[in-house]
Amino acid sequence: MHKPSPLGRRKIPRESRPPSMLHNPSYDFNDELLPLGATYWVRLVERYLARV
Repeated sequence: MHKPSPLGRRKIPRESRPPSMLHNPSYDFNDELLPLGATYWVRLVERYLARV
């Protein structure tokens, strides 16, 4: 059974370019997602370490 991921497939579309596949030379990584992704992983590790 497929379970949706809260972060794994998250992306914010850009109006300036049409969407393209990830492994494609024209793929434009949205740098605005870096702080969101970093915060997600830091909080995940903090929660894990709080239980250890």
